[in-house]
Amino acid sequence: MTQKYTSRTRMLYANDDEKRNGHYRVQRKYRSNKRAKVLEHLGGVCVQCGFSDERALQVDHIKGGGSQARRKYTCAQTIYNQVLDDDGTHFQLLCANCNWIKRYENKEIMGYVEL
Repeated sequence: MTQKYTSRTRMLYANDDEKRNGHYRVQRKYRSNKRAKVLEHLGGVCVQCGFSDERALQVDHIKGGGSQARRKYTCAQTIYNQVLDDDGTHFQLLCANCNWIKRYENKEIMGYVEL
């Protein structure tokens, strides 16, 4: 959530906590539903090990470049829309462990040191 959006929401609902909390509930539900669609679109399991607990599944850029995309788009919803439009050539689903192993092996980690 960007600072601009947060400030605007606070101004809109400055004197109405119930409305503000309702607004945030709607946004959380929207994000949760969008993430569920993305997980389903990508198969719902880690492509490396088959792990399926959605709490630890992460969208991975197959050819790297995820940090640049996060800096460029800043909003997960934009990246989720790209994933849903993708034909399976740019994104994959990895569990947190497999994602970190991939990042280590591809030297995508800042401060990488060869062991």
